[in-house]
Amino acid sequence: NVRAQEQDVLALARRLAANKGNRFEDRNLRPRFAFGLSAEQDAAFLHALSPSGLSLIEGRAGTGKTHLLQAILK
Repeated sequence: NVRAQEQDVLALARRLAANKGNRFEDRNLRPRFAFGLSAEQDAAFLHALSPSGLSLIEGRAGTGKTHLLQAILK
């Protein structure tokens, strides 16, 4: 059911937040201009790779979520 799935996601988020390993540092990031990101995507890119451990990327259709995720994966 949906409630159980939500609880599973929350438990995973807590584990990710508690994991302090595998953090990225700014010096390890590839130049963001190479991906053609907007200013807002650039900020989301940095946030997604920050030590916070968990990031949510949301937006309306056509706002560049997939483009941003491709840049993050590279």
